Amino acid sequence: MATFSSRQGSSGSPSRGCCISQSETNRSRCPIATGPNRLVMWQFISHCASCGQPVVPETPQAIWARLRSLPTGSRLVITFPLVAGLLEDEGNPAAIRHSLRRLGFDRLYHDGAVVDIDAWAFDPEDPPPDVVADRVVLRPERRKRIIDSLEMALRFGGGQLTVWPEDARRQDFSTRLSCARCGLDYNPPLPNLFSFNSPLGACDTCRGFGRTIGIDLPLKYLVWESTDGAVTIGWNDAAWTTQRHGIEDRAPVVQKMQGALRKFASEAAAP
Repeated sequence: MATFSSRQGSSGSPSRGCCISQSETNRSRCPIATGPNRLVMWQFISHCASCGQPVVPETPQAIWARLRSLPTGSRLVITFPLVAGLLEDEGNPAAIRHSLRRLGFDRLYHDGAVVDIDAWAFDPEDPPPDVVADRVVLRPERRKRIIDSLEMALRFGGGQLTVWPEDARRQDFSTRLSCARCGLDYNPPLPNLFSFNSPLGACDTCRGFGRTIGIDLPLKYLVWESTDGAVTIGWNDAAWTTQRHGIEDRAPVVQKMQGALRKFASEAAAP
């Protein structure tokens, strides 16, 4: 039996750390992690926990290869997000325009359309627009131009860019181990994340052993309420309790204690 668990990294972002507990059929108390399970877990963690998109660091060449799946002649808009390092004053539209013009960018992508930077109506309540790095038609002979535009967008976008095909869904890319669509960063899949002996990979609940330790009180009330408001009180049978805990020689004592439980329950249930 294999148990998997994802946990938060130290930075607060999901690290997708996985604990693999492999219990042998002989009920050994020493769980083992196997190579095939690690392969399965790598496939599991290589997708975003929020949207399911593959989380793989991209290069301009790899992005170009993925764009080649689009029909030849598709019109593409390559954009990158506004990052703090590009702007002189994030809350000042005039400063934003000045910063972008100084870098050679004069168009934005807003509400599904390319707009001139002067025609952009700044609204602090709206999400920031993307900056247009290039508008190009997808053709094999334009490979160099497209790769150059991708490199520029990744450099100014802090390692993230978006490609907007004219007749297809947007495609988000990142050079980091993060989801470009959701903005979630992930820790690298270090070997410790696959080890139940490491605090990074151990399950928060079972600590990698596939079982938990708790207190099973022999005498306790079980109280639950039904949907119609009726409250039910129950307790374990004395014979079952003594057998489970190996205290058959204490059966008379357990029966007396359960008699007290029955009395308390009767009084609690009295109108």
